[in-house]
Amino acid sequence: MMNTGQICVIGLLLCAVGLCTSAAKPGRCPPEAFLAEKYLSHTNRCRSDGDCGGNKKCCMDNGENFCKPPAHERPGACPFGTRVPRKTDYCTSDSMCPVGSKCCFREGGRTCLPSVGVKKGSCPPGIMINCFVPMRSGCQSDSTCPGNEKCCRSGCYSECKPPNF
Repeated sequence: MMNTGQICVIGLLLCAVGLCTSAAKPGRCPPEAFLAEKYLSHTNRCRSDGDCGGNKKCCMDNGENFCKPPAHERPGACPFGTRVPRKTDYCTSDSMCPVGSKCCFREGGRTCLPSVGVKKGSCPPGIMINCFVPMRSGCQSDSTCPGNEKCCRSGCYSECKPPNF
């Protein structure tokens, strides 16, 4: 039969070889990203949430574990712009961006952009396609439309339209 001292020694040995894990922190990991080399070289690698400072979580990305802020959706919307196949993501969720910004798709990947206001209601159904040319834009965001109209995508352009409620 083992005594308390022997159990403690075994526990310490297990932790020393990386078999101990700390309790998971609240929140969920942001989606995986096509990470910039700059991000990879300046980000702490980890084995569990306990290896990460503050509220950061240990999240899988590009085949490795990195400390990242938990995913958090901020109010507002991303301004309209071109969506093309990604090359590098500089963010994967709003929590990786400064306050007042959102993680938005842009040419070449996701990046932090100032968020724009969103008016009540929803855009009427339209043709939703991925445009591989710059979008023609009649509006940039709801705030650029008069009254209660919303800035809505329709094909490869955007225009102000009355909302659906």
